[in-house]
Amino acid sequence: YRQTWTGWRALVVCDCCTPEFMSQVDRTDERVRYVNLPMRCGHQYGPNSIGMHLTDTEFLAFLNHDDLWLEDHLEIALARLNSEGVEAYLGRAAFCHRHNQPGWPHGPERLMFSELNRPEFLWRSLTGPVYFFEPASAWVVRAEFARKTGPWSPPDEIAVTPVMDWLARLAFSGARFSIGSQVSVLKLNLHHGSKSMPSYHQGDAGQQHFEGMLSQSAEALRVTIAEDLPLARSR
Repeated sequence: YRQTWTGWRALVVCDCCTPEFMSQVDRTDERVRYVNLPMRCGHQYGPNSIGMHLTDTEFLAFLNHDDLWLEDHLEIALARLNSEGVEAYLGRAAFCHRHNQPGWPHGPERLMFSELNRPEFLWRSLTGPVYFFEPASAWVVRAEFARKTGPWSPPDEIAVTPVMDWLARLAFSGARFSIGSQVSVLKLNLHHGSKSMPSYHQGDAGQQHFEGMLSQSAEALRVTIAEDLPLARSR
């Protein structure tokens, strides 16, 4: 809702969510459409594939359930796609890992960011290593090429990760890429190693930190991230 480019439409693909959950979703904005899958996939390959099939817009942007866009993400991506005449934009994302949070979530420390993704290493999706990871939430693709690439593959049917597989097939489809330079996506990798998920909702302290971060402007968050990265490398 905070996007500076306001021409968006959102398709929320729920992975066989409960009736109780579906009864609580906000259906007041006509730009937002909800689809609840009849059976659970347990992985982003299913909702992503269904979403690609159901959308009818010129561009397609992914957003995983545990990632965040800064308010100018779509504006930056569309400007690059249109000015450079390319088919895919791979944006820059900042990672916030659980093990890098001193005292989190009950201590006084704020959330800290420790690394950026590396979309310029696109070729690793073709050659490995198999743990190469790029957040799909940083991608904006011309829908024609997304559909040409086809649905995402289930993880048990391929030798690499579904993210690597789909990105490699997108490249083989003939898509040209623009690589982002400004951070416009936040990857809050905070649930690993925790029995309760997500950990950024644990207690009042966690919620307060989380909401405080979201209240900052995109430029203020970029400054914070740039200050955090050298500190993370020095630990």
